[in-house]
Amino acid sequence: HVITPQGSAGSTSVVTNLLADLRRAILDRRTIRFRYYARHSTDTYSILSEREADPYSLIHVAGAWYLIAFCHQRQALRRFRLDRIERFTMTERRFARPSEVPLPAERRDDDRQVVVRVLFTSEAARWVQESRNFYFVAQEEVEAGLLVTLRVRREEEILPWLMGWGRQARVLEPRSLRVRLLNEVQAILAQYQAQ
Repeated sequence: HVITPQGSAGSTSVVTNLLADLRRAILDRRTIRFRYYARHSTDTYSILSEREADPYSLIHVAGAWYLIAFCHQRQALRRFRLDRIERFTMTERRFARPSEVPLPAERRDDDRQVVVRVLFTSEAARWVQESRNFYFVAQEEVEAGLLVTLRVRREEEILPWLMGWGRQARVLEPRSLRVRLLNEVQAILAQYQAQ
């Protein structure tokens, strides 16, 4: 059984259809195959991979549906966001479900080892405070604006958010993130100059 989504991957009808098929796969204990988009690979925002998994359960967290499944590729229990799944296929293979299935381990705050310090202009300070990023650990009002400290696992996690602030944000550290941001801006500039 194959589902080929019509419309955007995150559309409600696609997720609803996928939910019904995943429930059937869970009840029948059938291995599934699908394409999955993961975010924040090293040099790109997303990466597509083929996966096979034994589906165990479905959960709804913060407005999104997730599949808890044993991923054959990773040989571990994983959480897959449904709106990142496409080309879902239910195989003929059956699997034995463990008697107890723990949820995949949550990523812990202590694995965020990269400290990022950003100076926001005074004009942006109020809006930054209003839309606090998940990675915030501290903020301090200084003469030049608002100094924000964040902790991330990888620099690319914070890059889109920082770029959204444009010239209202200046990365102070780490230097490697400043270089990455500069390279991204130069790539955007080159894209528009080529037109």
